[in-house]
Amino acid sequence: MEPSENEKLIKNVFNNSYFVNHILDYVLEDFIIYNLDYRLVNKTFRHVVDGKIREKYKSMKLEYDDGAEENSILTEMQRLNPFNIRKEFYVNSEEVKVKHLGKLFRFLKDVAQVKVREIRLKNLSRLNVTLHRPLHDKVIGKLIGNNKSEIETFIGMDDICHPGCSHCLKIAKQCPIYGPVN
Repeated sequence: MEPSENEKLIKNVFNNSYFVNHILDYVLEDFIIYNLDYRLVNKTFRHVVDGKIREKYKSMKLEYDDGAEENSILTEMQRLNPFNIRKEFYVNSEEVKVKHLGKLFRFLKDVAQVKVREIRLKNLSRLNVTLHRPLHDKVIGKLIGNNKSEIETFIGMDDICHPGCSHCLKIAKQCPIYGPVN
């Protein structure tokens, strides 16, 4: 059975990266990571979504919000309780569960082939201390990997880095903009 004229036009639109890019500009304004199903439409969608992911995540801002600035009583309760009451972790303003960070970093590096140029960490010292080392290792191992020389901005790692870390010191020596590291 031969496709109708409408089916041919639809196929032409959805296989044209220019049109797909403009369609996804409206769909993927925020929360790209939660809309990965668009990668499954066809090869053109996959390439466009991956391109948008590469663009958005070449600069990474990892931020922890425990609500401490909102309420000083809450802050004192969190000090007494090792399991924080409110745990919100954001990667480029998108909420991500801490336990999913390794998978996210692996996806960004291996599947979407993101080349991270800038890493900024904020408020990670408030994160439960037992999570500092695993998070540090995920950032260094899964997100940066062998691309240490490509990092141009490296700020805030001192919140979770252990003293004398050779990986962080190597990155700090090579990148033009860096914040405190231990």
